[in-house]
Amino acid sequence: MKITELHIERFGHYLDQHFELSPGFQLIYGDNESGKSTLLELIRQLLFGFTHKNDYNFGPSDREIAASAHVLLDSGRPAHFRRRKGNRNTVTGEFADNHDLIDDDTVRGLLGGASAELFRNVFGFSLDELTAGQDGLQQANLQQAIFGSGLGSLAALTDLQRTLKADRDELFLESARAKKPAINAALAQIRELARQLRDSCVRPREFEQLEAEKEELEEQTAALATRLNAVRREHARHQRLLQAVPLWSQLQDIERQRQELDKSTGGPSNLPHDLVERYRVESHRLTESTEAIQGVVERLSEVVAERNTLTSDAALMDLETRIRALQQHVGRIEELEQRLPGLRAEAESKHANAVRVSKDLNAQWSEDQFKQFHTDLADRADLDQLLHDCELLGQQKSQLTEQLRHLDEEIKTCERTLRNAHDDTDLSSLERVLGGAPTYHADRQAVEELDEHLTRLTDRLQDLGRQLQSPLNTQLNQPESLPLPLAETVSIFRQRFAEADNDRIRADQAVMVAEDSVAEKERELDKLGDQISAPDRDQLKEQRNRRDSVWLEIRRSFISGKKKTSDWQLSLFDHHETIDDLFEQEMLKADSMADMRQAQASLVARQEQLEREVRELRLRCHKAIAHREQCETDREELSSEWRCIWSPAKLQPLSPEEMQSWLQLHAEYSKIHDEVVVQSRRRRDINDRIKDFEDDLTQVVSDGDSAPDRLRIANERVEATRHRQAQRRAAQEQLNRHREKQESARADLTQVDLRHAEWTTSWQAWLRRIGFPTDWELPKVRRIVEAIGHVSTAWHQAEQAAAACENAERQVQEYARDVADVADRLATDPAALAPDSAEALVPAGSPVSTVYQLVERLESAKHASQQRAALDREEARLMRERQSLEQRQTSCQEALQEMRTAMGASDDESFWQFAEVGAHRKRLQDLADKLSGEIAAYRGNEDPATFTAELRTTDQDELAAELIDNERLIQELEVTHGDSHQQLGVARQAVERLCDTDDTLRLQMELESKRAELATAIERWAPLVIAESLLERSIDRFEQQHQSEIVTGTRHFLATMTGDRYTDIKAHWSTDELPRIYDQHEGTWKIPGQLSRGTREQLYLAIRLAYIRHYCQNTESLPLVMDDVTVNFDQTRLRHTLSALLELSQDIQVLFLTCRHNTLEQLHDIAPELEPLRLTPTGNDILAM
Repeated sequence: MKITELHIERFGHYLDQHFELSPGFQLIYGDNESGKSTLLELIRQLLFGFTHKNDYNFGPSDREIAASAHVLLDSGRPAHFRRRKGNRNTVTGEFADNHDLIDDDTVRGLLGGASAELFRNVFGFSLDELTAGQDGLQQANLQQAIFGSGLGSLAALTDLQRTLKADRDELFLESARAKKPAINAALAQIRELARQLRDSCVRPREFEQLEAEKEELEEQTAALATRLNAVRREHARHQRLLQAVPLWSQLQDIERQRQELDKSTGGPSNLPHDLVERYRVESHRLTESTEAIQGVVERLSEVVAERNTLTSDAALMDLETRIRALQQHVGRIEELEQRLPGLRAEAESKHANAVRVSKDLNAQWSEDQFKQFHTDLADRADLDQLLHDCELLGQQKSQLTEQLRHLDEEIKTCERTLRNAHDDTDLSSLERVLGGAPTYHADRQAVEELDEHLTRLTDRLQDLGRQLQSPLNTQLNQPESLPLPLAETVSIFRQRFAEADNDRIRADQAVMVAEDSVAEKERELDKLGDQISAPDRDQLKEQRNRRDSVWLEIRRSFISGKKKTSDWQLSLFDHHETIDDLFEQEMLKADSMADMRQAQASLVARQEQLEREVRELRLRCHKAIAHREQCETDREELSSEWRCIWSPAKLQPLSPEEMQSWLQLHAEYSKIHDEVVVQSRRRRDINDRIKDFEDDLTQVVSDGDSAPDRLRIANERVEATRHRQAQRRAAQEQLNRHREKQESARADLTQVDLRHAEWTTSWQAWLRRIGFPTDWELPKVRRIVEAIGHVSTAWHQAEQAAAACENAERQVQEYARDVADVADRLATDPAALAPDSAEALVPAGSPVSTVYQLVERLESAKHASQQRAALDREEARLMRERQSLEQRQTSCQEALQEMRTAMGASDDESFWQFAEVGAHRKRLQDLADKLSGEIAAYRGNEDPATFTAELRTTDQDELAAELIDNERLIQELEVTHGDSHQQLGVARQAVERLCDTDDTLRLQMELESKRAELATAIERWAPLVIAESLLERSIDRFEQQHQSEIVTGTRHFLATMTGDRYTDIKAHWSTDELPRIYDQHEGTWKIPGQLSRGTREQLYLAIRLAYIRHYCQNTESLPLVMDDVTVNFDQTRLRHTLSALLELSQDIQVLFLTCRHNTLEQLHDIAPELEPLRLTPTGNDILAM
């Protein structure tokens, strides 16, 4: 898209400004503060929309911010559109070819999806961005520089990468010593809490065994992992060796071939790589020189032969000046010879005519008498002047007489007008009052507008008052003066309520999860109880207590001799006769119950484990319920605080979200109320001014029923009084002018009478001088003088014709004598004579034919002389060329002999044999270097000598067998390591289940809290890592898709802007290596830090221009706007840079803003047809160079 015309209706200080822009390169020149930055911002907002809060919204408020443009799309389709500042329907326009309408969506489509940010970052280009870009080139690689050009600034990309890394390192560092980052600190605290948790757990014998098993499994798992990693490294190393062995064999074969070649052939082993090519070039030059020398010798022979055939005529060449002079007059003499008969006849005719005219005037007067009355030119001029003066004096006297009569009438008319235009009206009082009439009308209009505005504001206030009262169900008196909390406070409470609700939801979820877990474990416990037929631990304990009680009774009865039967014993004897039977029975029951539990030991252990877990889960459930109750309490306290902050306003608040919206309505209400107060005060002040004006008007005009009527009457009186005063002034001024003219006319009439008396004296003197009677009158004298003049003219013409005839005859005779003299001179020289006879040149008739013969011979002699001189020059040139070619031939022979000596060859045939051997040796060396590089890639970081020794001693079949054994061993170790890791997980779970103390619960809560903090930090850290990865992938993808074309364009623009000094650029894309630029003058590669500041700016500018051209090849182009980016360029670089921009402008419109006059001069030298545009504070114009 190219902007060809731009019309700014209002934007900043621009008002109704029109610009015609070139679709290619347009230089816009302006001093500081002339509006260049404003024009740049206008173009951006015209394309992408005017901002809502516009910094350029100043100037006349009755004009809207708007601009229009005529554009030419890349397809060649013209269009026109206008954009104004607003929210909807801001764009109108149409295409010129089919008149299709253009709106906002059409413009966005024409821009190809480009955004305002893209235009600002990429197509809007200033010196500050160029400076930041060249500074960034000293640290960034070429990949980052080119990708940064797509962001609009290399500094922006560098800052983004630096910010992402700093934020990521602030959260986590991979170093083992890092302690300050949040994630590192959280991990350290979690490890410490885990250690404390393990130390605080109760350690019965079963726990000690489990802990020992767990530690043993950890050591076993670590050892397996170490061994697995070692085997994998060895396996990878064997794979690299196996892949490198064939390459090593090929390399050894090549070395043997090279050694055999060195032994079997002669010639030097190390030759310059361009020796053969130079030998071929010198041989070709020698052949060309030999052939050229032969051609020069042949041409020399031809020149000498042609020169010997030429002859010269020295005598004729000496007379060239006289012959040329005669030749110049040939046409005139021929014309005179043709005119002589006519001139003789004309002289005779005019003499006869003079005689006839004289007889017609007076047959008695002779020629001498006519000459006596003859008047010369001066006399006739005096007569004409006297006639003219007489007529002029008569006209002046008539005009002055008529003017005096007319002035007398005009003076009388002016005196009557002065008498009728008298007026006594006091004009100053009326004018003083009417001076405030415009303000009075403006005030009345302002009052009407204020009334309408206040009505709208009052209606809006009432509407807002209803909206404020409706949700609160409260009558609000003076809402604008309510002591309300700040919006920030409400926002904080909104956040706190959201956090409290989230805490309560999480607490409810925790209670539900705990209750569900308890119910699940109880169901599992009930299901397990149905499967277990053995008694539980309490029943077994009770039975054993019964058994022990019977045994104690037996001991008291039979050993201690104490026989005392208790109530409990009596209940035991209900079904047994003796205590021995009872003891035996109770012991059998206890053993039977123990055997049953032993038979189902695993189920019983699982049952006891489930019972412990149920107790733990119930405890957690109670804690979760307590936490939920605490959350509800906190929620109630927060609600109480929420109501308290609204209590000064005596309001019952709704939710924070609703009250936040309510506060926005209240803020609008307060703003409108303040505006009503201000506008009401303004209306009162305006009404006071209106009343003061009407009182003053009533004092000077008492007529009329209303102020408008009195104002109309006052205006009419003022106009009438002013009209009469103007009439009186005009009449007085006209009267004074007429009186002055009257006096002047009377004085002029007196002067005319004096001049007429002087004329009469001069007239009589003229008559006396001529010899005429003094009483002849003017008409008679005029008639006689005219007749005498005709006769004198006829005699004068006759004399002139006779003189012309004599002059022509004399010139012809003189010309004939000159021709005869030249012919005589040539006749005395036998070499100059014609082949027939010397008398052939003597003029027998007209001399013109003789001149023609002389000129023809002279031309032939001159042509022969010129040919001889040209042949002499060509002979000298050929001699020089022959000498140069012989020197070139000798140089080529010496160079060829020197190269044959370097090759060790005696002739061309041996040289080319040695060259073929050298080429074969070079191919072997290149192949060896390639194989060595591939072997080095497989070697990696290993010691080269060790790796080479292993390659030399390694057997490929044995190494393949070892690889198969290693793969099988790796599979076995992976399976063993997985089993060990699984057993370790089971052991860890068993150990964790044994920790069940209050201190353990506290540590667990702290551990969970730290893990939550860790999760929060990871949630912050993960997006940063992902962003870095996405940025790197974007740069890589950008490199794959666009890098090659942009690098090619960068090389081209850099070479153009530096005058072909820096012609190439290269870098390794996958590394952080800085780009290298080739200096053609010094023949070296340089990094950006070794370049001057101006060259680095040109390098960054070349990258940016290459990116822009590549971008515009795939989508609709945008105008490139550059603001004084060549400040640091010298005159030569400035000229080259302008040439590069002119080349770019063939495809993309370039608008170059500058305040430097030398830029104008350079552009005029390069492209004088371009017309720069000059910006001034009052407008714009075409700048003349």
